[in-house]
Amino acid sequence: MNLSKRLKTIQNFIDNDVRVVDVGCDHALLDIYLTLNRNIKCVASDINEQALNIAKKNIKKYNLENKIDVILSDGLDNIKLLENDVIVISGMGTKTIINILKNKNLKTQKLIIQSNTEIFLLRKQLKKLGYRVIDEAVCFEKGKYYPTIFYEKGVEVKNILIGDLLYKENGKEYVEFLINKLSNTYSKMPFSFEKIKLKSKILFLKKSLRKYLRNSR
Repeated sequence: MNLSKRLKTIQNFIDNDVRVVDVGCDHALLDIYLTLNRNIKCVASDINEQALNIAKKNIKKYNLENKIDVILSDGLDNIKLLENDVIVISGMGTKTIINILKNKNLKTQKLIIQSNTEIFLLRKQLKKLGYRVIDEAVCFEKGKYYPTIFYEKGVEVKNILIGDLLYKENGKEYVEFLINKLSNTYSKMPFSFEKIKLKSKILFLKKSLRKYLRNSR
């Protein structure tokens, strides 16, 4: 089976010999691919019962009913996590992701998070939860950028705003997109402390982009 670009980006970060807990699995396409092609044990979970019913049909189509666990769950509520699990969360906004993670005393070492909203906030909150960025990538599909970040328990040392994304494939275009998006938001905001903070982010991104362009000549 073929995966979309954004799901391929996620699977590239997953090691062999792990159990993947796919939160917000939708139709379980990632789980089916990992089971068929990588022999990886998967837990496919979603809060949407209708989506899970489609996931079950897809799993049955490939005769994987005994290999993929399907769980109806609000985030991680109904899932018994193991320390060596890899938690994958995609297809939802940063605030929803943070709400899923922050109320859990997570012992799980590895997280793979894909969100195309408020990536700065995501980095900030995951740092507070004790996770550091190990690797990251950004893909462009159907008119949208999808940053994907691989976190592991430990002290964060990379820049909290964009990490190493500038030096990844599609990174330059993604940072240019962010600058334009934030600049548009900034132009519409009344004067406030939040507007001052947003300007600082924009200036930092522009400075980082200029430095990247100088170094890549």
